[in-house]
Amino acid sequence: MKFDGFLTLYHEDMDDPVDDDESKRLPEMSAGEALQKRKIDASQHFTEPPPRYSEASLVKRMEELGIGRPSTYASILQVLKDRGYTRIDKKRLVPEDKDFWRDFTAAVGDIKELRVTQVIDALDEMLGPHLFPPRADGTDPRKCPSCDTGRLSLKLGKFGGFIGCTNYPECRYTRQFAAGNGANGGPDGGMKKLGEDPVSGLEVTLRSGRFGPYVQLGEAVDGEKPKRAGLPKGVSPDDVDLDRALALLSLPREVGKHPDDGEPILAGIGRFGPYVQHGKVYANLTAGDDVLSIGSNRAVTLIEEKKAKGPRKGRFGADPGRPLGDHPDKGGTVVVKSGRYGPYASHDGLNATLPSDMTPETITLDQAVGLLDARAARGGGKKAPKAPAKPRSTARKAPAKPKPAPKPPASAEQKPLRKAKAAK
Repeated sequence: MKFDGFLTLYHEDMDDPVDDDESKRLPEMSAGEALQKRKIDASQHFTEPPPRYSEASLVKRMEELGIGRPSTYASILQVLKDRGYTRIDKKRLVPEDKDFWRDFTAAVGDIKELRVTQVIDALDEMLGPHLFPPRADGTDPRKCPSCDTGRLSLKLGKFGGFIGCTNYPECRYTRQFAAGNGANGGPDGGMKKLGEDPVSGLEVTLRSGRFGPYVQLGEAVDGEKPKRAGLPKGVSPDDVDLDRALALLSLPREVGKHPDDGEPILAGIGRFGPYVQHGKVYANLTAGDDVLSIGSNRAVTLIEEKKAKGPRKGRFGADPGRPLGDHPDKGGTVVVKSGRYGPYASHDGLNATLPSDMTPETITLDQAVGLLDARAARGGGKKAPKAPAKPRSTARKAPAKPKPAPKPPASAEQKPLRKAKAAK
């Protein structure tokens, strides 16, 4: 240490200097200085495991971890003793070895050296009769329906087990981890070839994905996803043929022209099911409508019904209201809206509730202006903005005046003199 600094006057937790080995500082040293070998001490140190839980410390620990409730702590401790999980030794809970752990350790020891592929192969052989039951025509149930040369087996992927072809990656056939035979001898949920697209020449297949069955045109090329279309609700995969698959892949389709403005009406399948679209208006199809066969008249009816309902509240904004006209004195549009507590007229942040004898459909501009003026007279509308706070003065306050000294108490000689003056 070159300079003591404040340590010259202060030393933490030490008022009187103590001369011992622990409190001494290292002597001043310099680079390259030779050190002398004076003494070597060889000491042995033993570590001890943390103390075992007692009943009281275990209850405290369960409280910290949020296990159980105060009313259940006694029963938990009693179960540990009755079932032989622990024994009491010098007021400490010592765990007991149970037969389960002995058998479990022996079983794990026999298979802990196996690889994952060996475990999957063993499960594939064990579950084979369930996953690949014999077929009625006597053909091999493990034959891949896509490439006809590979064999189906149990595989493990990122999201769990599935059935795949042994010719991967040349053959990318997969299906869900389920048993059963589907169309064309293929399993349910697997890939089914429907034919080729006459326009592009690509293969059209029926597949099963995470969100249900769908049809796909071709395969992925250079990372570009192929065109896909989900099956509408209520359509069975067994009822899908090549013509229906091509029709689904061609969506959205033009149903016709709207009679009012001549804009096209489209039909398609979106995130929330089949729909018809005209401009920015989307209307969902009902249970009896087919997205592939719906006509112009039905589509126009659904769109007009959706327009009559008006815009949705909450997620897509508040009700814009029905404009009545411009305010005659203040300008700006006066509108009538439907609120949480009934219809009301609104203008520039001032709202006036409609009385029971008026309705949003029959109220006029003059009536709405009269209601708004009455509301403004009662103190409604936007509040005036608060004046900005005055900046605090940086000048120092004048020192407080000293209090006057208390008067000394009257002496005994002055008291009779005051009484005499009072008597006069």
